Amino acid sequence: MVASCYPTRSLQDDELLFIGNKTKIVQGEFKENEISYYYRHKTNKKVLGVRGYLMWYNFLSIFKDSVERGELPVIYDSLSVDETVQNIETYLHNEGYFNARVEPVISKGKLIHKNKTRKAQYQVYLGQDYIINDIKLE
Repeated sequence: MVASCYPTRSLQDDELLFIGNKTKIVQGEFKENEISYYYRHKTNKKVLGVRGYLMWYNFLSIFKDSVERGELPVIYDSLSVDETVQNIETYLHNEGYFNARVEPVISKGKLIHKNKTRKAQYQVYLGQDYIINDIKLE
């Protein structure tokens, strides 16, 4: 019964549970919370620090009723990581950071089942920001 609540229980052998996004500004200053909107991966909801909806999904999957209740596991996808990098770089470009670079670092989770979980940290190198001071029309 307890094993049915493990977040990775319903995963196939080749699937990994995605458990988190984080942004780290390595060079420059920028509000990290503004970047989180551009994450392509969204993690499973947590209730009091536990992925309760996912646990409910896993529990009900024993009874084949999980389609109607709970929350499907969020599967790690490297293409979504690439899309997130592109989204963040586009956003920073629009904010005037034309030379900004984003490097994803994918790591295992710290849970008991860490070989079945992944999290992403996006390291942001802003570079010089460019500001238009004057526009002259002739």
